[in-house]
Amino acid sequence: MEKVILTKALVFVALVVLLGCCKMFAAKSGDKPPAPAGEQEEALPGSKVSLDVAAKSAEIIAVATIARARVHDPTGQGAADYTAEIEITRLLKGETKVKKLSLDYRVRSMPDKEVAPKVGSSYIFFLRVLKPQGMEVLKILADTEANRAAVAKVLEPKPGDGKK
Repeated sequence: MEKVILTKALVFVALVVLLGCCKMFAAKSGDKPPAPAGEQEEALPGSKVSLDVAAKSAEIIAVATIARARVHDPTGQGAADYTAEIEITRLLKGETKVKKLSLDYRVRSMPDKEVAPKVGSSYIFFLRVLKPQGMEVLKILADTEANRAAVAKVLEPKPGDGKK
């Protein structure tokens, strides 16, 4: 009787170990290809806004570092609202006299998960000027060479659009 119980226990332990190994290998060999080295694969705020729409709608596109950030309501349903202070290092579109801005943005967790930008990291911000004051964050991208090149390409004047 004791041998039967011991055998069943060993079979159970073996199954648990086998299932754990299967889950581990499945997680490592997912269908999602790895992101290129140095690029952030998580979706940032504004991830549902296309690059083309964000570039056309933004009066200012700036490369900036997040100096400080705080969350207003981390338990909000499907989103969390942040306020961040950014330090502009380069303008890709538009003009601003100030190099430090305070911005509000929303990080959505439903239906698709976005991640909050990290303090101390550099990002590309697509900003719309609000009247009488303030800025609306349309989109945030990781500051990578690939993203800068994609923004530059979208901002290039097209033949026949009247821009020089």
